[in-house]
Amino acid sequence: MFDLFKRHGEKVSLIGDMVCSILVFPFGFTFLEYTLQALKDQGEVSAIIWLYALYGALALVHLFRAFRLRGKVRMAFTAHLVYSAAFALCLALLAVLGFGETTKIVLEAVFWGVQIADRIVSIVRNHKVWNVAFNVICILLFVPICLASMVSVPVLFSALGAAITSFCSIMLVIFSGLKLDILKDIARKTYAAEIIFGLLLLMVTFSYVLKYTDDTFATFWDGLWYCFAVVTTIGFGDLTATNAVGRIITVILGIYGIVVVALITSIIVNFYGEMKRAEPEEEKVKEQSSR
Repeated sequence: MFDLFKRHGEKVSLIGDMVCSILVFPFGFTFLEYTLQALKDQGEVSAIIWLYALYGALALVHLFRAFRLRGKVRMAFTAHLVYSAAFALCLALLAVLGFGETTKIVLEAVFWGVQIADRIVSIVRNHKVWNVAFNVICILLFVPICLASMVSVPVLFSALGAAITSFCSIMLVIFSGLKLDILKDIARKTYAAEIIFGLLLLMVTFSYVLKYTDDTFATFWDGLWYCFAVVTTIGFGDLTATNAVGRIITVILGIYGIVVVALITSIIVNFYGEMKRAEPEEEKVKEQSSR
């Protein structure tokens, strides 16, 4: 196993990280469903198998993340190893004590303690203002959630939190390799921001126009839903413009939507083309620096 990590460490740990993060989804939501059913029935639901799966997946997530960061960021590598060990200890605690009140509180404390510690590590690693502000807000949210859940409904919030943090982890892993500077350059050259902003402005404006000119649209949100369906060319058919004003708006939005869809497609194609062209240059720079 360790030979495999040594040969293909980056790819294996990256794939393992994504797979384990994805596995947290069903376990987290299933356990959340069990907990909510227990509250509804005022009874105890045996969900220890799902807890084993949930905390086992969380332990593997942080283990793979630690291997992905080894040799790069020592602090993060150590932190994720500690997180993995903490969730593994939770599994041992479940095996020894079972699914009792004490275990519930400990599980809640460990889960949210890991989330808070991870935000602190992120602040220490990156002192940029936006990163510090974001992580401070997260900590201020996590602390009262942890205290409230330990007192009122242990493990309920950790199941939902596990699913949410898993989704964020997957997004970070997916987008971590993207070169956003290339994307910004393409968007600037194609005036994508201005065109998309213009589309949003048209959608909001036309939604109000539809509300006051067509009886089919009782609220602004009905008009916005219709504009979205037209722009994306989905065409649900639940709402339809019935007068001349609504039909003119539909034509304008339909043409504009085609332009925006074509624009987004071209941006994506150009973006991945530029990324492919940038890879050989980066490899040359690495080879020169290694020499």
